[in-house]
Amino acid sequence: MSRKPIGVSILTNGERLPFLERCIHSLLANCYYRPLTICVFNNGSTDGTNEWCMKEMRGGYAIEWLYDCSEHDVGCAAGQNRVAGMLRDYEYVLHLESDFEHLPESLTGEDKLWLHRAVEWMDRGDCDYLYLRRMVDQKEASMHWWSQWMAVTDETTSSGPYLQCPGFWWSNNPHLRRNDSVYEAGCLPMDESKDGPKGTPGWSKPEMETARPSKTWLHHWGLFVHERDSHGDLESLTGCDTPAAFGTAKCKYGFFKDGKDMWCQACNKSVTYKDLPEHEKRFRELW
Repeated sequence: MSRKPIGVSILTNGERLPFLERCIHSLLANCYYRPLTICVFNNGSTDGTNEWCMKEMRGGYAIEWLYDCSEHDVGCAAGQNRVAGMLRDYEYVLHLESDFEHLPESLTGEDKLWLHRAVEWMDRGDCDYLYLRRMVDQKEASMHWWSQWMAVTDETTSSGPYLQCPGFWWSNNPHLRRNDSVYEAGCLPMDESKDGPKGTPGWSKPEMETARPSKTWLHHWGLFVHERDSHGDLESLTGCDTPAAFGTAKCKYGFFKDGKDMWCQACNKSVTYKDLPEHEKRFRELW
């Protein structure tokens, strides 16, 4: 199995220390790839993040730690450029943000050696960018135009848990990238002049307007979930309790609830299988 050093870039914005702790601990608990260089850029946090990192980011078998910080928020694009630049010499980089958590094998179907396999697969040259976010409800899927991307996935060139998705956009969401390729494509560094204050439309403008990476693929179900606690008690909200591809359902496909052919209550409607968009039917049938 692959033993080349892999960089892990983590950008943390705002007062998010509890999320950063969970992000790092969940990664180390669910990914046994070594050696890793875990690099954190603290973009202006004043909640004890600096102190925690200085204390906790030490040692660990075959783990190197890198840390940098800014006294104030320098913006999303600048923060991303800073943490990416710290790992520029690495062939592969796994990028996270502090508010993402690595899901356990019971929810992903991937064991703790998944990164070994992903790197060996990318070494073949077919993929430069592998998107790893898990959509846990219909709201997330809609916000990230998931149905649009499912419509253009190329199932004829699927490889294990991966789907080819030509034209997929650059995203700071969790992904594994071939570093040289994203810089050559112009995805990084992002244009900091387009950055806007957090919470304004300009906040995501550099990410949305930067170049798209080459050879883009998606993980079928995703490995990292955004702010898992923010979804609350999934069972009480939706009637089911397990994150799935397009919703929260006890079936891995994300369309059934308790074995019944219906959407989760989260989207506030029920449809029969024949009413589902054609590309979503195809995606459900892949497995």
